[in-house]
Amino acid sequence: SPCAPRTPTGLGQTSQGLGADEPSRALTPVEENEELPEGPKDRRPSQVSHFSLSEMIVSAGDAAAEAIEETHEYFMNAQVSMVAEEDLVTQHWPFFVTFQGLACIALWLTYVITEGKSLAGLESVFPGQTLFLLHVDCADHRLELWRWLTYQFTHSSPTHIIMNIVLLFLSALPLEGFHGHWRTAAIFNLGVLGGAMWQGVIKAHSVGLAGMSAGCYSMLAMHCGDLIINWRQSKFRHMKVLLLNILIA
Repeated sequence: SPCAPRTPTGLGQTSQGLGADEPSRALTPVEENEELPEGPKDRRPSQVSHFSLSEMIVSAGDAAAEAIEETHEYFMNAQVSMVAEEDLVTQHWPFFVTFQGLACIALWLTYVITEGKSLAGLESVFPGQTLFLLHVDCADHRLELWRWLTYQFTHSSPTHIIMNIVLLFLSALPLEGFHGHWRTAAIFNLGVLGGAMWQGVIKAHSVGLAGMSAGCYSMLAMHCGDLIINWRQSKFRHMKVLLLNILIA
């Protein structure tokens, strides 16, 4: 009839094509836009980045621990393999010991032969300028700081220079081979300075100080310190103790 409600053709056809118990696909726009629940695959990217960062931190920690362990094994190798610490490090050539010994011998022999005096060396080149002293009568030499080092190149007798040369080569050769030139030279000259300080305090009014004995004594002290610190890694520690006692006595 003209007053009967009219049903849209497309909707009616769609509804008729479906069963009464089946949901209409045309009436499910909300279902098409509805968000699906997140499954395990949706969380995988964040978990992967989280696990990657954790693995990187763990790997870095393992690498650091391995490096520390290798370093410890390197320095403590003598405890398990009987390899001495000196054998684990490349030996240096004894340039400082050779220069020091040859310089003292050459200066002393040259001026003993040419001048005939037993007190010879650098003092023969610069008379009155190289021996360590603080004053001579009323002459003040305290500001002449080079004397604190130059006195080591002058010796007073054949026995004096022979004993110093023997002591230098026995004590300083192994130290320079292990510790290097600069460290050995620095400790040696610090010993020379220490000898001058001792002379200035104990015998301030003496006529002068000559010889490199103080530097050689510093090499003996360096051996003692090396034995105390590296006792278990020293290859000939008992022989070193015996030799040090003989030289010091």
